[in-house]
Amino acid sequence: MIRSPGATESRLLNGAEAWQQGQPASAAFQGALVLQAARMALPWRLRDNAAQVSDLGGASASPGKSVRTLEWPVREGIKLIIEIDPDSRLILRSRGILTINNSSMEFATGYEDYRLVDGRRVALTERHFAMGQYIGSTRLETVEFPAMLPAPTFSPEPAALRHMTQAAQR
Repeated sequence: MIRSPGATESRLLNGAEAWQQGQPASAAFQGALVLQAARMALPWRLRDNAAQVSDLGGASASPGKSVRTLEWPVREGIKLIIEIDPDSRLILRSRGILTINNSSMEFATGYEDYRLVDGRRVALTERHFAMGQYIGSTRLETVEFPAMLPAPTFSPEPAALRHMTQAAQR
C-alpha cells in the first residue's frame, strides 16, 4: 500500500502476477513492480544472487567521484545497474532497465541521507527518475524491522482473488 497526500495506491506482486488497485496489472507495470521489489533490501538481494551479479568495474558518477558498478539480471528483460561508493560501500544509485518488445524503459533511484536504524544503514531519502526525468522523492520518516509480518500482508485484495479464481477455472 502506498500512501501519499490525497491518494492511496494498492500494488501487489505475487510471482508472475501483479495487481494495481485490485485489478490485473499491465506487463509494463508488472515489470516496474519487479524492479521495485528487487530494489528493496538491495544489499541482501545482491548477496543472495551473487552468482548472477557481474562486476562492471569502476566508473565516474560525477566530477571527482568514482563508483563501483554492478549489474544484476533480475530476470528476462529486467536488469539492475547498481552504483556503490567504494569507500563507504553504500549504494548511491540503482538503475532498473525494463525491456518489453525490444523497447527499453529506465527507472533510476538515488539514495541519500543514510542513517543507522537497528544496526542497519538505511537511506532515508530516495530520488526517483523515469526515462531520465525526475518524478519525485520518497522520504522515510520511520523504519521498522518486524520479526514477523501479519499473514494477509502479501495476499491479493478481494478483486485480485476473484480474477485469480476465474483464471484458474478457465
